[in-house]
Amino acid sequence: SPSLLVYPDRIASNIDLMVELASDASKLRPHVKPHKLAEVIQMQLERGVKKFKCATLAEMEMVAGAGAGDVLLAYQPVGPNIKRLRALADKFPETRLAAVADDGSVVAALSEAFEGAAKPLDLYLDLDCGMHRTGIGPGPDAQAVYQAFVDSPNVQAAGLHVYDGNIHDHPIEERRARCEAAFAPILEFRRELEAAGLPVPDMVASGTPPFAIHAQHGDQYIFRLFVAYPLVLLPDFRQRRADLTTGVVDAVAVSAARRRAIEERAPSALHVPLQAEDRMWLDALAETLGTLCLLYTSPSPRDGLLSRMPSSG
Repeated sequence: SPSLLVYPDRIASNIDLMVELASDASKLRPHVKPHKLAEVIQMQLERGVKKFKCATLAEMEMVAGAGAGDVLLAYQPVGPNIKRLRALADKFPETRLAAVADDGSVVAALSEAFEGAAKPLDLYLDLDCGMHRTGIGPGPDAQAVYQAFVDSPNVQAAGLHVYDGNIHDHPIEERRARCEAAFAPILEFRRELEAAGLPVPDMVASGTPPFAIHAQHGDQYIFRLFVAYPLVLLPDFRQRRADLTTGVVDAVAVSAARRRAIEERAPSALHVPLQAEDRMWLDALAETLGTLCLLYTSPSPRDGLLSRMPSSG
């Protein structure tokens, strides 16, 4: 099977660039799903990054075990995953755990599950800003869910979660225009929540392509926290070719061109936004393989990847 070659000094360089773009490491909440490596988490902790975002409970356990003090699960926990999330809270009582939600019944289940926990569960309202994958659109229904965050015991309102990974236009001017147009109703909704007396401490936002755009707006736009999508750390060929991660260097390669083996082992995943009865979103690779998907979508060594990856010693 393929072997993963990682260049720690290049990953460190990409982390430094990510912090530089954000101007402050405390603004970052990088996603961990492409690398799933405790060593990379520790490299970020050493550079002042304290908050992380993950796609699965297994990733959340890994990140908390690596010493992170604040970990966000980027999917709404339902069914048995609610009990698993509470079990992680008991296992890591000093870690601040968070999740996203877009449905009042899930909020009620989480509130019940976290009775007696060492810390209340932070909840972010998952908002759909145009990608139509998960989340709920801004409006009265979304405000009712957020009100439930405030009114329910054992959980607390942490802010808004907004993912705009569908915005990857080229050139940058078109991407900037789409990004700002998509976030205009989000910012208006935030003002409406605050006008209703509902606290909105943070906003967790940004995919890889709009990352630098959000970073330029600073605190007045992103409100203290925003997400650096993980491909800033481990960019794939398509991201680099489209100039979506300017200044980032390649940091990973595959030792053998055995992508078919990866494809055959790929499981499928199903994400169903509870507020969207008219659609389902199927992720066959991106959400389930993590690093393997990243490698699968990159060119094979004989296509030139390894020739661009000299040994870093």
